[in-house]
Amino acid sequence: MDAGMWASGKVDYSLNKKTELSFSPEIRLNENLTRWRNLFADLGASYKLQKGLSAEFTYRFGYRNNVFEGITFRQRLQFGLGYKTKWNEFTFSWLTRYQASLVAIGAERDADFVTSWRNKFGVRYGGIKKLELTSAFEFFHGDSNGEPLYWQDWRWTMEAERKINKRNYFSAGYLIQRDLSAAIPSVDYVITLSYKYILTAKGDSEKDKAP
Repeated sequence: MDAGMWASGKVDYSLNKKTELSFSPEIRLNENLTRWRNLFADLGASYKLQKGLSAEFTYRFGYRNNVFEGITFRQRLQFGLGYKTKWNEFTFSWLTRYQASLVAIGAERDADFVTSWRNKFGVRYGGIKKLELTSAFEFFHGDSNGEPLYWQDWRWTMEAERKINKRNYFSAGYLIQRDLSAAIPSVDYVITLSYKYILTAKGDSEKDKAP
């Protein structure tokens, strides 16, 4: 069992009503917030295919700090399809993603960098002025012990996002994840903090969000 904190920032830029680019740096602490474990950044692009359906691409690069190998450089590519639908003040979403590691992973696994297939199911409530509440559950499947769709990890998150103004947002949340593939399955309990800034091309409005 370990307590950690993930702190991130994000800049979204809407090229038009269908296309959005993003840059997201993040640092992750573990060992009861006494040691940094991950330091990375995401470069992403998403495209709205039709109402409720979108495609996304993300390149992640950064460093992992572990007790076995010291500081190592890691990269991954990720491709995804997402769907969302709204009912009253609730938005339900499903996001399926395939991620491919570009750097060989050493002794210590990392669910966010190993090659795997991820499925995330979420619900967002927007009935409170300037505040949105989100909960999501995600499954990680990968190749382990010769099984191509071995269930490796799961992750549950809850988050509250506060709208400061039309371009600035701050969120805080809590995350629990479990590594099922280790000899002794481990559980992490994580506080999450995030700041987001939205840029839009002239004449474009803010894109709808999904959990």
